[in-house]
Amino acid sequence: MQITISPYTGNSINPNIISQYLVSNIHNQAMDLEQAVEPNSISEGQETINEDDPGINQSSDLLKPEQNSFKEWLLDSCDMLGLPVIAIGSCSLLLWVLFQSLPSQSSPPTNNYNPMSPIQNPISPIQTFDHDSLNPKRLKERDDIYESLKNTTGTVNSLSKHLSALSNYAKPAVVHIISNGNMLGSGLIYSSDGIIVTNNHVVSGAKTVLVTLYDGTELTGSILGADSKTDLAVIKVNQDNLPVLKLAKNKSQAGELVMAIGNPRDLGWSITVGILSDNERKGILEEDNALLQTDAAINPGNSGGPLLNMNGEVIGLNFGELRHSQNIGFSIPASVIETTVQRLVEKSK
Repeated sequence: MQITISPYTGNSINPNIISQYLVSNIHNQAMDLEQAVEPNSISEGQETINEDDPGINQSSDLLKPEQNSFKEWLLDSCDMLGLPVIAIGSCSLLLWVLFQSLPSQSSPPTNNYNPMSPIQNPISPIQTFDHDSLNPKRLKERDDIYESLKNTTGTVNSLSKHLSALSNYAKPAVVHIISNGNMLGSGLIYSSDGIIVTNNHVVSGAKTVLVTLYDGTELTGSILGADSKTDLAVIKVNQDNLPVLKLAKNKSQAGELVMAIGNPRDLGWSITVGILSDNERKGILEEDNALLQTDAAINPGNSGGPLLNMNGEVIGLNFGELRHSQNIGFSIPASVIETTVQRLVEKSK
């Protein structure tokens, strides 16, 4: 009985078994050929090998099968070809086994596979590709989600609507200011009779400025007074019944949501939203007054615009942003605005 040794066992390959397997198969084929062919017989019409032919290597036993038995000649040939045959066979079997061991595309991930691995998903821990997203059932689920988003009364949706309403309420009380021909800034309407407060560095050196209201009306404003220590200045325009914003009476706390409004880079009435990072930041101005720090963007042109709480009250007047930094802006507190404006107005009379 002939026994065939399998080179593949489970998930591993035994090199010794591969060698035995290949040599055994070659030996069996040699035995079959010996039984079928007479070693020294030459068929009619077959040319014999001329040993005197100079083109033939006389020392090669492979070219003289008539001197030995056919079995010995074949086995000698196998001995010389055995190493490359075994090498080729081993590589072929190894590739075949590796190919068979690879999971198919439809097979589920193994226990060692982690779809949330930071190496496999370096951008986000959330799976970003959903190959079933165009399935009609999934599309219907998406439509249901959209409807729930429209009808939601959750915190995010309410906050978005609140910010939009706050912006519409506050913008008419903010003005744009041009001084000295090209200095851009913002201002806050302090009283309905035409008193406007802004930063001193916005109007520094100017006697009159151009003030643009929210409806596009352009007015000439005169400087009533300025204070370099608090960086505040008061402007008067000849216009009545102007919209105003109330100053906050309570002290704001760090972490509260705030909104800044102004004219950054002369882009028009723009809003930015952030939080109050600190409500007592000292050492910024010459006067020992604490400033408000916020991460709401305050760009050139925002100076003189208001910083509001979520009640629509002015908690500060935007002063500027720390140079060579991002999201570190400062505002002059409402209490300093009130006392300074009253003092400058009384002084101008």
